[in-house]
Amino acid sequence: MAGPAELSFQWDGLEDGPILMLSHALGTARAMWDPQVERVSSRRRLLRFDHRGHGASPIPPGPYRIEDLGRDCLRLLDGLQLDRVAFCGLSLGGMVGMWLGANAP
Repeated sequence: MAGPAELSFQWDGLEDGPILMLSHALGTARAMWDPQVERVSSRRRLLRFDHRGHGASPIPPGPYRIEDLGRDCLRLLDGLQLDRVAFCGLSLGGMVGMWLGANAP
């Protein structure tokens, strides 16, 4: 298992809205969600982040497993003191979401 990664993240949308965590596809970064931000940010607080090895997040030695990426998300949520969020992922991000649903519902 790879070690923990400090994920780069950003907030968009309503300060007090329900939180939606957005998880990007392989080989992209949180900017992948830019087209959706304008439509959704009037109703939600958006938490966008870069998976390890993507965007502005660090590149720890691999290989990486879906479990590693899921645990990175949990560490980010713990660091932000968030117990529960809605989650949306595409491709790799969707696989991370399935791991989270099975292991940290």
